[in-house]
Amino acid sequence: MKRHHDLVSLSHDHHLSLVLAKKCREYAKATPADQIRFLKDNIPIFEDLIYGHFVIEDNTILNIEINVDLNAESITKGDSLLAFNSLCTQLKSEHTKMVLMYTALANGELEHMTEFAQLLHQHTRTEERELFPLVEELFTPSQLSCVLNACQQPENEHAIIG
Repeated sequence: MKRHHDLVSLSHDHHLSLVLAKKCREYAKATPADQIRFLKDNIPIFEDLIYGHFVIEDNTILNIEINVDLNAESITKGDSLLAFNSLCTQLKSEHTKMVLMYTALANGELEHMTEFAQLLHQHTRTEERELFPLVEELFTPSQLSCVLNACQQPENEHAIIG
């Protein structure tokens, strides 16, 4: 799916999130020693996701106030705005839950790996399939630029190990 250029960086992160979710699902069936090694080997990726990507979304997309002049021609936009606000609430809650789950995993509570993987996968798909189309519809060019500016930091290229 073609994304607005200001959202491409976050979409690329979403691809990595889906790969990470798949690996977590696989390692949830592994021995505890292998699970711990996988987590340790991939700390930079988990932390970029938790402390980078989530923070960017929380501070930009999920925190921007959308104003829509509701008139006869913009009823659809009003429906989109309601969907956007509902998604923002849901996704912020999921970010918080995944941060807590990652903290538990990092502290050796490995029983959370399957649930983390499932939530990360579902969450990522929701952002790509539902949230981003609404952002592209509702955000002004200035608001989209804010997202891009937040993403333009020195990129840490990571590959998932395991």
